[in-house]
Amino acid sequence: MTLRNTEGTGPWPSYVDVLAPYVEHVPGLPSGLQDPLLRQELYQWLYAQAAQGIFGLVYQDPEYPDFWPVYNQVFNFGFPNPDDAYYMAVVNGDGVYRLSGYRGTVRMLEFHIGTNRMMAYGTGATSAEELSPPAGDLDIDQGVHFDQDGGFEVVLSGTRPAGHAGDWWRLDPRATFILVRQRAYDWLHEVDGRLTIERLDRPAIRPRRTAEQIARRLGQMSAWMENWTHLIVNFSVSLRKRGLINRLEVVEQQGGISTQKYLMGMFELAPDEALILETELPRQCRYWSFHLTDEMMSSIDAMNRQTSLNGLTAQLDADGRFRAVLCAQDPGVPNWLDTAAYARGAIVGRWMHFSNCPLPVLTKVKVSQIRAALPAGTAVVSAQQRDNAIRLRRKGAQLRRRW
Repeated sequence: MTLRNTEGTGPWPSYVDVLAPYVEHVPGLPSGLQDPLLRQELYQWLYAQAAQGIFGLVYQDPEYPDFWPVYNQVFNFGFPNPDDAYYMAVVNGDGVYRLSGYRGTVRMLEFHIGTNRMMAYGTGATSAEELSPPAGDLDIDQGVHFDQDGGFEVVLSGTRPAGHAGDWWRLDPRATFILVRQRAYDWLHEVDGRLTIERLDRPAIRPRRTAEQIARRLGQMSAWMENWTHLIVNFSVSLRKRGLINRLEVVEQQGGISTQKYLMGMFELAPDEALILETELPRQCRYWSFHLTDEMMSSIDAMNRQTSLNGLTAQLDADGRFRAVLCAQDPGVPNWLDTAAYARGAIVGRWMHFSNCPLPVLTKVKVSQIRAALPAGTAVVSAQQRDNAIRLRRKGAQLRRRW
């Protein structure tokens, strides 16, 4: 693809070619992308990758960091949790940084210190198994002091600064980024925190970048898109190679929270089929949830469809077990996980701060057999009740701090 500017003074730089789709470079998807809708969704996915690259490659700066929205309704690749608002800032392990802001009332506010270049810059290892391990997960509720308004301030550095008597976290010298997760059970009523980050060992005024610096960052856009495409698609393919079709296993996920277990597998369903997910819950568990993605590991529209359930929104049966129905058609039960008519996709569960790690069982049934496969006391959800629930879900999602 060759583009010229409007004044006809010559070709655009070659990095504009990042908009050319990488369809031929992502083999292995079972659908083969023969479906015109799936192909268009892939194009959309690639454009979103390019938009994320503007934040990740062009905007961010470890000298003058800022938390940018790394995963959300638009940047939904890599199976992000619908209950989380994610932000990232790049750092240098030898820097001195100050985190400050207000706690809010979300269930969890956690800072994940990463040590690899793939997450921050789209370069380096491009397989989940090769990603560097994290340097630590820092929970805002562990040892941080708050004022009467919920305000806090923490310094991060390799060693405690001389004379600093306030809160301090050690910054690993390998650190390359800080990933923030603000996790809420109740989207409507829990309030996200407000966060700032600044580097203290640099002047306050940021210098203007040179043309060469900007060109170098833009020149990495193609690598950003292709590397992220390979990483995510290869992870999806790896689940299939493990035989995780309509069944779940505990999957270790580099970049995930160290106190959390991921329960993952792929679903494959015909239009007249459904999966019944059944599990006991851990005896103790700070947080748990299940949600669905498409086969590209992009979380399915969690704002406008019930594609996720958590420890608050799920209804347990009389025996204390959690049962959910995965299918394209509304089965009229509270715990419906809507596949949005995707024939293939992934199921992602999370146990966090758990006492034991139950493994859910998946059972395929015909849609006409769903009621017979569930306990007799399973509630009935009318079409109007579902419509009301989705409207409240959409309202709650928009109240989150996503951008």
